[in-house]
Amino acid sequence: MKTIIEKNYICWLCLSAAVMFLLPFIAVTFVKGDSGMAVCFLLFYAVNPIYSVIVGFFTGKNIRKMWSLPIFSSILFLLGCMDIF
Repeated sequence: MKTIIEKNYICWLCLSAAVMFLLPFIAVTFVKGDSGMAVCFLLFYAVNPIYSVIVGFFTGKNIRKMWSLPIFSSILFLLGCMDIF
């Protein structure tokens, strides 16, 4: 049986993957032209930094169990920025 911390960690990992990797992919896929660039700027300069601050805040509440969450979040950010699609 998983503890609440483990369930919370898995939820944060899934949310990190959605925000850092899936949102840029959706923005590039569905929004075309100059408006797509505006959405990407909004993601990379507003949404992702705010999400990173929130992850850091909640990681700081239980640093012994969730110390790797900001690292995974930053790796997912880099993967979301790559031009692999």
